[in-house]
Amino acid sequence: MDDIMCYNGGLVVAMRGHECVTIGSDLRLGSRFLTIMTDKPKIYRMAPRLFLGIPGLATDAQTVVDKMHFRTNAYKLREGREVRPKVLTRMVSNLLYEHRFGPYFCEPVVAGLDPYNNYEPYVAVMDLIGYVTAPEDFVTSGSGEMQLFALCENFWEKNMDEDALFEVTAQALLSALDRDASSGWGAVVYTITKTMAVNVDRTPDGRGVILYNGEIVLIYTKEVVLELSSNEQLLRGKTKGALYLTSHRILFTAKNPKDRLQSLSMPFHCLRDVKLEQPLLGANYLHGVLLAQPNGNWSGEATFKLTFNLGGCIDFGLTMLHAVELARQIHTYATPPPYAPPPGDFFSPPPAYYTCQGTNFYGINIPVQTFPDGPPPGNVYVYSAAPPFSGVFTGQPGGGAFVPPQAAMGSPPPYSAAVPPYPAQQNGLPGQQAGQQVPNQGTYEVNAPKSNPPSYDDALRRRR
Repeated sequence: MDDIMCYNGGLVVAMRGHECVTIGSDLRLGSRFLTIMTDKPKIYRMAPRLFLGIPGLATDAQTVVDKMHFRTNAYKLREGREVRPKVLTRMVSNLLYEHRFGPYFCEPVVAGLDPYNNYEPYVAVMDLIGYVTAPEDFVTSGSGEMQLFALCENFWEKNMDEDALFEVTAQALLSALDRDASSGWGAVVYTITKTMAVNVDRTPDGRGVILYNGEIVLIYTKEVVLELSSNEQLLRGKTKGALYLTSHRILFTAKNPKDRLQSLSMPFHCLRDVKLEQPLLGANYLHGVLLAQPNGNWSGEATFKLTFNLGGCIDFGLTMLHAVELARQIHTYATPPPYAPPPGDFFSPPPAYYTCQGTNFYGINIPVQTFPDGPPPGNVYVYSAAPPFSGVFTGQPGGGAFVPPQAAMGSPPPYSAAVPPYPAQQNGLPGQQAGQQVPNQGTYEVNAPKSNPPSYDDALRRRR
């Protein structure tokens, strides 16, 4: 425990498999033997299919992460493409070598797939001054790396598939935690595959969806079959899951965590030729064409078909077509804008912030009798960023968007400026239904004092 690398503790491991990579870390943040946090992973997403894990001194690790986010964003703007695993490794190595005379006390791990080299798996680890080791099997780093290395050496095999690789990584990491006092409190393991989710609007554990700040869920339904046809191998076949119709898009999430397609985001401006079919024999269904967003992990276009096993296809289709028409009236895109992961973390707000209040939403009649259920508790999270594409309204819906903890609240209005309308109160939470009239408030009045306050010396004389 006298080693500075063991002061905060932590373990990170990355393994290579057949067209897949795993990277995992423990969740403890401590100060020697004192546990400070039990939900602090050491893994950060730097690009699609590319992660950076940093154990070591927590302050130095956070500094390196912030600098690497800046440099990778600058690289993307300058080069017009995402950073590759080997490029990220060199960038981290150069940063560590720049500070070799006063090093950062952390040993970064890079894991990912190279999209410009047929998605070749890649793992690498660096020491304090940036020396790179990129083996063909696995890498370990952290306070208990020797114990972890021995376990990985015993269990790792060549060309493991994603399920076997995940199991080996998780079991080796959990076993190493029992042998290291500086790490613990469980672990998190990410599996990076060639066929990852098309759009990453899903929580890392796959249990929930992530909406944009101000995006409203209009309809939620389960047991929907999504059938896709495309030149992309990922966008072929049938997948069963849940469907969210929001104010800005359609979001599908797979029911089986082992499905190749885990989630699919369909913004309204990416939909073409959407039709509602009512065959004489068989269930009603929706079908149309979906255009790909640049950087959305697939390209071209795909035809989709949505079949509702629990019924409600007509009500869903009419509501969706009305929402699409409103969105196109606000903004018509010539081509879909590039997809980019929202910045910042995501939060878990109260349901009143992302569910539609009432049966009328900007002129859209919500079929609550057909779809009475909302998303399950703890299933929906919200980014701090606003939607990057148009929806059924131009600004935030009535009641305002969710403001995460410690978020900037903005400056107050100047004196003599009109006070913005206060949202109506519903069930103790701020909210306002569409069309609800809110009386205008007054204006601020300046009441200037008639004289200046006394000085400190004058106040002392008066007390005497």
